[in-house]
Amino acid sequence: AERKKYALDGDGDAGKGGYYLYFDGGSRGNGAESAVAGAGAVLYQGVTRVWQGGVYLKTGSTNNEAEYEGLILGLEEAAKLGVGSLVVRGDSKLVVNQVLPSRMECNKAHLRALRDRARELLKKFEKTQLLHILREGNKVADQMANRAMDKRKGFSENVDAKAEKESADDFEDDFV
Repeated sequence: AERKKYALDGDGDAGKGGYYLYFDGGSRGNGAESAVAGAGAVLYQGVTRVWQGGVYLKTGSTNNEAEYEGLILGLEEAAKLGVGSLVVRGDSKLVVNQVLPSRMECNKAHLRALRDRARELLKKFEKTQLLHILREGNKVADQMANRAMDKRKGFSENVDAKAEKESADDFEDDFV
């Protein structure tokens, strides 16, 4: 059977024990020579946070570059962990629509390279869904991007699942 590479339809339910990746990026100064930019990603298995990371980007990076870097960071980590099925959620409509085939053209060469990298990484999974969500539903990934910008360095952390079990109320707040 041919592997389903991308999906947009549906509610983004990975099923019991399924994996969810949230990504975000930001640029304080959006492309200006002195802009500070960073990206973040968070991986959950069900409602348990299992990994979080961030990357500090070179000065002058744009918000769109940072969003792509957050997606790539999270996809790389999910692939390393051997995740099979993955629901990916991000608040950048541009990135989601450019990564999905036939949704939106990508006219800038540097963004096309990032888009192509994300598409290649998505092929490593048995099944993926890529969904646009509102910013309010992406708080934890946003915190990781801001942490990378504030500290001016990247990080990658496995999270102790027992210590980081989110309460049902926290889960609903973060995953609207």
